[in-house]
Amino acid sequence: MNFQEEDGTKEQSITIRSAQSWEELLQAIDSTGGLQGSGEFFEAEELKELIEAVRDHRLSTRYLTRMDGLRDKADELLSRELQGES
Repeated sequence: MNFQEEDGTKEQSITIRSAQSWEELLQAIDSTGGLQGSGEFFEAEELKELIEAVRDHRLSTRYLTRMDGLRDKADELLSRELQGES
C-alpha cells in the first residue's frame, strides 16, 4: 500500500506482514481499520487490545485472527522477544 506525500514522493506504508516491531504492527492495524475474522469483524481498537494481551502473555496468539498474517506476525514478534532481538 503506497500513498503520495505532499512533495510528490511515495512512501511505503507499513502492513501487518511487513511490520518489524510491535509499534509497527499497531500502526498497521490502525491503517486497516479492522479485520474480518472467520466469524466476525474485529475493529482496530479491539485488535490492538488483543495484541497487547498477547504481548503481555495474558492471551495466546490463538485469539488473533489469521487474516492478513496477523497471528503469524504476532508469533514472529514474540519469538524475537524471547530471543532478545526486540
